[in-house]
Order: sequence, then C-alpha cells, then structure tokens
Amino acid sequence: MFYVGKSIGKQTAHRVIYETCMEAIETGRPLIDLLMNHDRISQKFKREDLEKAIDPMNHTGISQTLTQRVIDHVKGKLTSAGASSMEETRVCPMMDQDGVCVKGDGCAGS
Repeated sequence: MFYVGKSIGKQTAHRVIYETCMEAIETGRPLIDLLMNHDRISQKFKREDLEKAIDPMNHTGISQTLTQRVIDHVKGKLTSAGASSMEETRVCPMMDQDGVCVKGDGCAGS
C-alpha cells in the first residue's frame, strides 16, 4: 500500500488495496492478478515491481534469525533449569554463537 500510495495517493491506495484484498479472499484469485486487472494499478505499475512490493520476504528483515535466537535462548533456559550441571552460555537472544551481541548497543549480551 505504501509503494502504491507514492504514485496514486495514500487514501486511494488504501481503498484500492483493501478492496482488491477482499476480492482475493472472497474469490480465491491471486492478489497480484487482481491488482494487475485494476485500472489505477495497471496504468502505473509493472507486475514485477508489484510482485517485489508484496513479497513478504522483503518485509521480514531479520525476524527469522531473531525468532530462532529467542527459541534457542528459551530452550537453553529450560534445559539449564532442568539440569543445573549445564553451563549457560547465552544470556541474550541477540548473541551470536560466539557470545557477541549483534545489536552492539550495550544490551545484556554485549
């Protein structure tokens, strides 16, 4: 919506994207196909550009890495709580495997 809004205006983009998403849900048709069939969209955008704009991988950043770190951290806490003999090596979910905080801003793992 932000990508489209730069060309057709924020409110218009919101309305067009919302209506097109609802149509995709109701009909089971691919969103990209419906967008490309919309006059306001097809006149200004190439399919390839829209495909990039709606690709979730372009919006997740490092969330997969961070989520895995949190899972590993919690598993470590649970394991160490159940077996006190295990050494706890990761105190921050932002730490890499070498124990260095990837944020680097003084969080608990730095």
